[in-house]
Amino acid sequence: MSVLWPHLAFQPGETPASFMGRLAMRHGIDDPKLLGQMLGIDFRAVAQGELRHLKALARVADVDASGLVESAIRFDRQRGGSFRGEKLAASALHRGYRRVCPRCLIEDAKASELPASWAAYGRTIWTLAAIRTCPVHRLPLVEVGLPAERSVVHEFTRCVAPALRDLEHLAVSHGPRPLSDLETYLIRRLDGLSGQSAWLDSLDWHVAAKLCEIVGLVSLDGRRAKIRGCPESHWQAAGHAGFAIVSAGPDGLHAFIDDLYRTYRPHTSALAHGRKLFGTFYEWLTSAGRRSDFEPVRILVRRSIAQIMPLGAGDKILGSTIEVRTLHSIRTLSIATGRDPRRLRKILFAVGLAAAEQHEDWDHHIVFDAATAERVVAEYSDALTLPDIATLLGCSLVQAKRLAAAGFIRPIPLFADAPGLAPVYARARIVAFRDALLNHAVPVDTVPDHMCPLTDAARRANCAVKTIIQLVIRGELPTIHLDRSKAGYAALLVAPREIAAALEQPDEVDLLKLRQVEQILRVNGKVISRLIRARVMKAWSGVRPSTRRRITLVARRDLDAFRSRYISASELARLNATSCRGIVCYLKELGIEPEIRRAQCGVSFYLRDAVLNPGVQERVTGVLCKRRDSRLGRANTQGPDPGLQATIGA
Repeated sequence: MSVLWPHLAFQPGETPASFMGRLAMRHGIDDPKLLGQMLGIDFRAVAQGELRHLKALARVADVDASGLVESAIRFDRQRGGSFRGEKLAASALHRGYRRVCPRCLIEDAKASELPASWAAYGRTIWTLAAIRTCPVHRLPLVEVGLPAERSVVHEFTRCVAPALRDLEHLAVSHGPRPLSDLETYLIRRLDGLSGQSAWLDSLDWHVAAKLCEIVGLVSLDGRRAKIRGCPESHWQAAGHAGFAIVSAGPDGLHAFIDDLYRTYRPHTSALAHGRKLFGTFYEWLTSAGRRSDFEPVRILVRRSIAQIMPLGAGDKILGSTIEVRTLHSIRTLSIATGRDPRRLRKILFAVGLAAAEQHEDWDHHIVFDAATAERVVAEYSDALTLPDIATLLGCSLVQAKRLAAAGFIRPIPLFADAPGLAPVYARARIVAFRDALLNHAVPVDTVPDHMCPLTDAARRANCAVKTIIQLVIRGELPTIHLDRSKAGYAALLVAPREIAAALEQPDEVDLLKLRQVEQILRVNGKVISRLIRARVMKAWSGVRPSTRRRITLVARRDLDAFRSRYISASELARLNATSCRGIVCYLKELGIEPEIRRAQCGVSFYLRDAVLNPGVQERVTGVLCKRRDSRLGRANTQGPDPGLQATIGA
């Protein structure tokens, strides 16, 4: 194929359609389609970036084919459009009048010897809808020329020809403005530079551009922002505002969605759907999001909405049906459980399911884990208050309070210390307590003369009711009856004489008070009390019917049994004329640990047979004689206790 003459140079960044239109005019042909028919090149295919026709045009015009290919927006039916390695949808291109930078066209005419209509050429970047400012002169792109009818849709030269004489006026009438952050980002991506926002970089070029513009438009004009009729200058400002939000990644978009949700104030917002709550943004994503290239945005938005809205099974969001509820609000939980929302608010804040900073929020804005909330409410709903317990046990409210104070019934720990919430009790535990109380009772029709209810028996036996209840539960009373004419707690019948007999102190000749035990063991009373609580030392504890005072006694034989088995560190120190700390450290070096540690009862106790072994004592005595002032401690006396050998021998 021969080369056209005269030659026309291809300009950097020029669209192939613009170059072919100028080439046709250079050779006296107004219609580039006619030139294409003469050369066997399809003008429409050139405009759509088909590689075969671009190379044919380059050969005929004697220009570098790589420049044409690089400046072309190539469209493929399967993969869509692409430009400089970035995927583009048809919606990413500007439709309507041609957009130009007047200053660029003026410089084209000045730099060429050709007529202005032949020298002015269209840039590919002007056809991208999201680029609204000239990156060279920082002037807004203006629409000029003829409307883009189907017959001349790709013919740049013919479309802008009527406006070429007014370029200077257009350049002066539009003041300069900086590139928005979105435009800067998009141009950098076309130049192969990225990394400013990892998540935004993962989206297709046109998806990132349109997402930023819609988010910015809604952030500037509100949730019901109008897309139609929005001027180009406002779209540029919207893109700038939206990029500041979306460039932060998923967190930024989530914060934007959360703000839309929480600022929706009508009273029906508890049941409002996505279109009302999120407005234009939701509607745009519903229509545009049907395409697969918007799927990453749709997935992220759906996940964000599911994290802030109490969606139930069967609810739809962006075309996807929710299968399992993950969040509840106070409003939805009230509907699901039938409980008063004010009571639910108290429960949820008391147990910490609702954050304290949300205390002033609306019921439908306070969201929390659905499964946990349902479990807590179910547990609370089945629980009993003290009046309920009084009814269940058949006692008065005062008696129910005394049972709680005595520890027979305990509140559910989750609600025990909740501020503003009365303690409640598990129904199963109350029923178990009632069954234990009535377990040993024998039903009777007639009340025996020597038996009476618990309150009367406590007065006659001169003891507390809780003491009688303990005897009844343990089955320590010979006779326990149940009056058939009554129910529950009030039906129990006991004999005061049997209670008094059960509370009598043991028939032991030699009983020691705790003060006497202290003097024998030479330890303080707290140590004795801890030994008794740990069940190391046997003791009897009860209430004297005469004084109604609790008393604890230790039998002499039990004390002797304890002393025959254990020896305290303080007693060992006295026997060896050293300190407690010293004897404990040295025994530890010998591998002998206390049987009862100091942390348990206040004094270390050793097994007597282990530490009073003659071999062990000889080693201890020998070391103490040589190292009187060693780390074992200074001597408390002038020498070992004379009774040491007698103690060892015994």
